[in-house]
Amino acid sequence: GLFQLPKRGLFASYDIFVSVSNNNALEDFIRCTDFSDRREPGAIIPHDTCHHHMSFKDINISINYHRSYLSDWKRLRKSALEFFECAYVEPSQAS
Repeated sequence: GLFQLPKRGLFASYDIFVSVSNNNALEDFIRCTDFSDRREPGAIIPHDTCHHHMSFKDINISINYHRSYLSDWKRLRKSALEFFECAYVEPSQAS
């Protein structure tokens, strides 16, 4: 599952979420902005965004999406990994 870390240090202004594998290896690191406490009536501010980091073989992958999609993080992760699985060429096979 996805676990939220406490706000502190450099990431105190973000919501940080992580998922770990069965052997406790970090699989996903998701950093989301949260402007909800800065909203004033009529104010124009950026929308809340999540930056989702994961890896596939020797490739670091980062996808961004609106925070409202955070509940779909597993589906988004699966789709990104499927895309890279389809497009991946072993380094020794690359021309």
